[in-house]
Amino acid sequence: MARELCQYFGVVYLLVSVVYGAPELLTNPGFESGLNNWVHDGFTMTVEKSVVHSGTSSVKCTGRGQSWMGPGQYITPKPGGRYVFSAYLKLINDIPGTTYQNAIITMNYKWKDTDADDYMAVTSRPFLNVARGWVLIGADFQIPNRGSTTFLHLEN
Repeated sequence: MARELCQYFGVVYLLVSVVYGAPELLTNPGFESGLNNWVHDGFTMTVEKSVVHSGTSSVKCTGRGQSWMGPGQYITPKPGGRYVFSAYLKLINDIPGTTYQNAIITMNYKWKDTDADDYMAVTSRPFLNVARGWVLIGADFQIPNRGSTTFLHLEN
């Protein structure tokens, strides 16, 4: 039986860290324009106006039967570029029989030279449960020189 994983994702940011004031790579990072440009496969995402960390919106993810199911977006980073990603998230429910859950930021690259897919964890945030409320997850990372198509998503 698949377990139900539910969570809210608040404002999400992806910024270039090399150049001060560099442009945002995510489109609609705070869900202020609904779900435009956000990808969700196999679960439901709904925009929430009453449960927010900052800004006016968050996204509620429900019906997640697998831990890899989470909101994501295709981005076009510069190969070899350094980036910073951060997001606030809030769990809706704890999983029965577990004390904590983990959240992970993952990048899926399609390599230019082989056309193969590869998944890389950017960072993780352990020891999450409902009682913790909104928590920040984030890290800086470098895009591999071989990467072309890049998909950034959160999972737990």
